[in-house]
Amino acid sequence: MEKINSEHGSFLIGALVFVIILAIVIFSATTLVTSQNRAQVQSANERKAFYAAETGIEYALGALKDSMNWRAAPSNVSVGDGKFSLTLDDNNTTPGLGDTLLVSSVGTVGNIQRSIQLVIKLPPPPKEWPFVFFAPNLFELDEGYGTIKGDIHTNSPELLKINYVTHDIQGDVTTAPPAIDVPTINWQIYKDAAIADSHYYTGSYTFNEGQTYKGHYYIEGTAEFNDNVTIIGSLVTGDHLNIFAKNVKFIADPPNWPVIATKQKIRTDGADYIYIEGFVYCDHFHWDAHHMTFIGSCVAITKIHSCLSCTSSNDGQDKKFIFDPKYTTDIVGMDFKLPDPVYGMKIVRWKYN
Repeated sequence: MEKINSEHGSFLIGALVFVIILAIVIFSATTLVTSQNRAQVQSANERKAFYAAETGIEYALGALKDSMNWRAAPSNVSVGDGKFSLTLDDNNTTPGLGDTLLVSSVGTVGNIQRSIQLVIKLPPPPKEWPFVFFAPNLFELDEGYGTIKGDIHTNSPELLKINYVTHDIQGDVTTAPPAIDVPTINWQIYKDAAIADSHYYTGSYTFNEGQTYKGHYYIEGTAEFNDNVTIIGSLVTGDHLNIFAKNVKFIADPPNWPVIATKQKIRTDGADYIYIEGFVYCDHFHWDAHHMTFIGSCVAITKIHSCLSCTSSNDGQDKKFIFDPKYTTDIVGMDFKLPDPVYGMKIVRWKYN
């Protein structure tokens, strides 16, 4: 009887040991599977967080290609199971960065975050105006004949009219898009220079025949010309600039000052042998002079045109317009608003975390 009880007790102990071992095995297996699942989920979330950060970088690069001045970095932008947030730091937010732009993107999935940082070297802002002629509105070259060496741009393709039979265009003719902004101008700089040269006039002014004028001139009214006048310097007017004369020359000195800047119209009705060398800014350029030579660049806010219907005396015979970067670089008082040179953007390095 004692032997039976002993054997029965041994069996129970063995069974208990087996159950304990089985429980340990099952617990270990369950723990292992759970850990593996957690690791797989975490690994998947890490990948998703990285992809979210990468999407943020792609978003930033696309925005910067549209405009190098873009700084409106968004936060918590949903992408898939996660989201991304961008931050941008440049010399304005972090003095000392100079021409370096830092683009940081943080991707988040749950409590997992991954980040990517781009270090970008920005191109210098454009300082050279690239067109021999720019008119955001009407550009009309249908009468007379002549040669144009340089690029032409207008923002209004429906208002572009060129007679290619009578005009030799040696350059590109482009229209919007992209639309190009008119350069902004600081008139006060020119007025101050004229006052310093004692050439500031509150009314209108007539340039006398056979005279050479040097320095900076600022005329609040209209500028009129007699024959055989030479201006070496810069001429700014608040009203029309009427060149109804012969043998009139304008030469920019120094070359990075506009040779002519007027808030109104430049008219050349009946003019003959007109020579302009420099950067010209005006509201409206009416170029009907015979034997007109223009070296430099012209911006006309309203329109540039030459047409027989505008005058009975001339129709713009023998025109020569030649682009010269000497007169289009770092122009004093001008702020060029050209499309961003995204081709100059250079990614120096990437940093992953």
